[in-house]
Amino acid sequence: MLELRDVSKSYVSPDGEKLAVLGRLDLRLLEGESLAVVGPSGSGKSTLLNLVGGLDRPDAGSVLLEGQDLWRLSEGQRSRVRNLRIGFIFQLHHLLPSCTVLENVLVPTLAGNQEPPAEQSRRRALALLERVGLQDRLEYRPGQLSGGQRQRVAVVRALINQPALLLADEPTGSLDAAAAAELGQMLIELNAQEHTALLVVTHSLDLAGRMARKLHLRGGRLEDSPA
Repeated sequence: MLELRDVSKSYVSPDGEKLAVLGRLDLRLLEGESLAVVGPSGSGKSTLLNLVGGLDRPDAGSVLLEGQDLWRLSEGQRSRVRNLRIGFIFQLHHLLPSCTVLENVLVPTLAGNQEPPAEQSRRRALALLERVGLQDRLEYRPGQLSGGQRQRVAVVRALINQPALLLADEPTGSLDAAAAAELGQMLIELNAQEHTALLVVTHSLDLAGRMARKLHLRGGRLEDSPA
């Protein structure tokens, strides 16, 4: 479902030095599989997600989603893939403060020519919010929710368009231990129910341990991580 072939990425520092972040990296993720990538700050975990999500172009190599090389698509085609086939969850929820829970979840359905129709999207939003225990918070605004509840809304928003791939960047990083454990379990359950591939980058060994596979990003390469 997702494949990275011989991918490299580097940046140029303010003083002109070339900094290699990822080097000749390979990765395969199957449909419905869950994978955690762990590693220290600065190891390139967020860079990896940006490449997989079509937000950043690799210096070399290919990023294929469902057999399509993202960087052989036009910008418009790539934007459509990001909106419809990839869901994003970040450490900070990025909910719109003036919108209700239900409105926030439906935001991704407003981009471009929406399929399925609006009413079907609304029914899916209601079903997902009930699945994560927020059916009685539909008209609440983000400021009226706990941190864990806001992050659950962000997860539902990422799933609303039934993506093939869900990318999560430190999704429990801003939560306390109890809320983090609850969100981690919810991600695994939704991964199984939705059959959406899940790629998580995290410092949390507890969250990483809930995934089917765990890899360590070290020296710009992915290695099997000790249990």
